[in-house]
Amino acid sequence: MSNSDTECWVTTAEAMKILNVTRQRLCRYWCDKEKGFLIEGKHWKKGMYFNTTRYFEINRCKATVMKQGYMLVNSA
Repeated sequence: MSNSDTECWVTTAEAMKILNVTRQRLCRYWCDKEKGFLIEGKHWKKGMYFNTTRYFEINRCKATVMKQGYMLVNSA
């Protein structure tokens, strides 16, 4: 298995920096019923409690965001 296949879960704040998006745009990617394309369990998961941060599998998120036609300018 190569390094690109390794899962790397990051917090919402870290995902915002890596994907170079605002919290609102990141929310649209996963919570918009019609246009959202990040899938729970595959791209993101909930924290232990309703008010805790979500975690994003950044490698899958990057690939999916790029597949949707968005450019990653500030990619970490």
